[in-house]
Amino acid sequence: MRLFICDPACVQSFGHNVVALKYFRDAFKENFSDAIALCCKELDQKLAKFYDFEPFYQFYYDGYIQSPNHQPLGADKLRDCPLRYIDVLEWVATEDAVKMVSQFAISANDAVFFPHLDFYGVAGAINAFLEMPASSRPTLYLRFIGVMENASPSYRDPTPELIARIRRAKEQGLKISCSAETPRLADFLAVLLGDVVSVTPYPDFGSPMPLPSGAEFTYFCPGSARFDKGFLTLAEIFSQVRRRSQDLKIRFITQSLPYREGKHWQNYTSALYAIPGVEVCEPTISEAAMLDNYRRSSALLLPYDTTIYERRGSAAMMEGVSFCRPVITYDGSAFADQVRYYGCGLVVSSPEEMVDAIFKLAQTPRETMAIQTMQSNYRFRKDVKQSYASWLPVQS
Repeated sequence: MRLFICDPACVQSFGHNVVALKYFRDAFKENFSDAIALCCKELDQKLAKFYDFEPFYQFYYDGYIQSPNHQPLGADKLRDCPLRYIDVLEWVATEDAVKMVSQFAISANDAVFFPHLDFYGVAGAINAFLEMPASSRPTLYLRFIGVMENASPSYRDPTPELIARIRRAKEQGLKISCSAETPRLADFLAVLLGDVVSVTPYPDFGSPMPLPSGAEFTYFCPGSARFDKGFLTLAEIFSQVRRRSQDLKIRFITQSLPYREGKHWQNYTSALYAIPGVEVCEPTISEAAMLDNYRRSSALLLPYDTTIYERRGSAAMMEGVSFCRPVITYDGSAFADQVRYYGCGLVVSSPEEMVDAIFKLAQTPRETMAIQTMQSNYRFRKDVKQSYASWLPVQS
């Protein structure tokens, strides 16, 4: 059985975009006769070649994601769209899925997996697979994370539209199995889909890293800086820590905003640079540099917007538990529930409590923290292995 790991939204070179697709491909490649990762054609070609991705999908998300190589749809494409499609992007995505069926000779012996599904990729796949003979259709595995499911300018509320299509496709005989990144999102979707939804965190992808042994305790804010990840709250948090302790034994690493956004926040970024003990990295760093930041750090700081992350998970949190780095985050997000369950950090209710937690964690004996993080890591890995074994057709 072949596994096709599909991410049409994998187009940016920074953040977890590329790394996540690599994680999923590498996690399951030994369990299938072949594991093929399909990304957007507009992903940097050198990067796609380095990770052995197949540049396949056209770009559907102008206005949602920035693509440095994007070419808008031409007038001929808009003119030639069949009348049965009210949305030209759905037609483009369906063309891609039809091409996928033909180019890779997709059959019932294959599994097609969207690890962080997007609206058009899934809509196109459903359209194309329903045109196949019932006996030849692959099984479609959809993992919801609460992001690109809602990315369509043609519908007022895209996620319910996509869920309605999934339900209709299942009624028409298409084999579809759904999972979600967090228990809270899975419970929400189960009601809408009228079926059980598995919970699938990130796959098993990294080895534990020993905690740094020096006197300094460094907090890392992983990934590309974003407003929904609390970037604009960092200066006050860092400053409060510095006012309470000037010995610089507690330090911080973060990234700056992408240049397009950062030019509007130059004063704020300058203020971050000016805080002693704060290291501000470039907006885009390599995977190797990201891993080095994890090695140099003792814990992760995740002051995410709890409204936006009400049902969403955190890739950084899951990386943290895999690498044995405890996290501090706010109560209210879906992944705060996971922090509690895996015992992989502290959950707080306010910026003041976050500052207190920063000191509390830094004062924890390293030997105690090492045992606690290994326990969290063990629970996470066992949970992930069992989750995917019961959901994907993982072959031992």
